[in-house]
Amino acid sequence: MRAGAAEEGAHLVKELFRDYGSAIGPTLAFLLGVLAVTLHFYVNAHLERAETLHKFDQLKQLISQSTPPPEYFSERLPQGTQGRNLAAAIDNARNLAIFHNRLDTTKVLIDNLQERIYRHCELEDIKQFNSIKSRHETLVAWIEEMQGRTIAHKYDIDGYNSLVETYARLKKAAEHPAELFRYVGSTVETGQ
Repeated sequence: MRAGAAEEGAHLVKELFRDYGSAIGPTLAFLLGVLAVTLHFYVNAHLERAETLHKFDQLKQLISQSTPPPEYFSERLPQGTQGRNLAAAIDNARNLAIFHNRLDTTKVLIDNLQERIYRHCELEDIKQFNSIKSRHETLVAWIEEMQGRTIAHKYDIDGYNSLVETYARLKKAAEHPAELFRYVGSTVETGQ
């Protein structure tokens, strides 16, 4: 009985190809083409997302490595040391310029990543990216304001401490994003 069913099935396939053979080839080609395009889309989307996340990780590493000046050179020196005060102000200004250059390198990455982050990443990544971008812009604006001042009035120890605190918030946004959206004194996280 089984051999008869197999012969009958083979006969039906032959008739199908005889009657509809000219339509089966193009239909099969069309379906395989649709499958190939769909696979191509999903593979490309996955690869772009992976590349975007890799570049985002590089941005976070660069932020962690782009530290502010390690110390502030005090201008409060004893009487008769006017030249030392000016030298300290110049060293502080030079260190501020170096830090500004470091932040410029991270700005290039931020600008290049923004559209890709919005297109390919999850909401948590977008929140973290926006937090990094906002803190970065605040820090750069603060430095540019300080650089606009005369060399004798650049910034004092309070300004240096503010710079370090602002950088610490930027670094925290890069390294510990979950803490940015938690209310003070609360164990409940927002948006989750």
